Amino acid sequence: MEVENLKQIHQEYQWYLQHEKRLTYESCQLYKTISEQFLQYVKNNSEKLYLENNWTLKDLTGRIVQVFLDYHSNKREWQDATYSSYEKSLRSFFRYLNAIGLIEKNPLQNFKFQKALQQLEDGTMISKTKREIAQIKTVLKEFKLGIRNEEGAK
Repeated sequence: MEVENLKQIHQEYQWYLQHEKRLTYESCQLYKTISEQFLQYVKNNSEKLYLENNWTLKDLTGRIVQVFLDYHSNKREWQDATYSSYEKSLRSFFRYLNAIGLIEKNPLQNFKFQKALQQLEDGTMISKTKREIAQIKTVLKEFKLGIRNEEGAK
């Protein structure tokens, strides 16, 4: 992967985010930094990611993005919001690459990240959600029966 070409791509990506998507300068910088970190990670770990030495942007897959996110998430003990920000940023970057024709297909278009799937499968989260739904149903029922007033007091 040619470094000079990547610098130009990132500069154009930042311009696109700021002028076409109307993101703030700070958000543009964040998105650009995340995409730079991702590509640097891929360059440094291409052998581990089973990429050939002369890999291109077209060779990148959703699984490679997943490995990057998991590596940084575990290394830096990210909160869910940070993970989500990185995921959103990389989805945006790949949409941009696809839109300008640098990649034919966006590898993240229908990709489901494991962290999100794990959260859905987590039994405690499902139990907590079910309890919250039951509480909401109880309050609605009490409201309909006149046990609660509009302010929520009994």
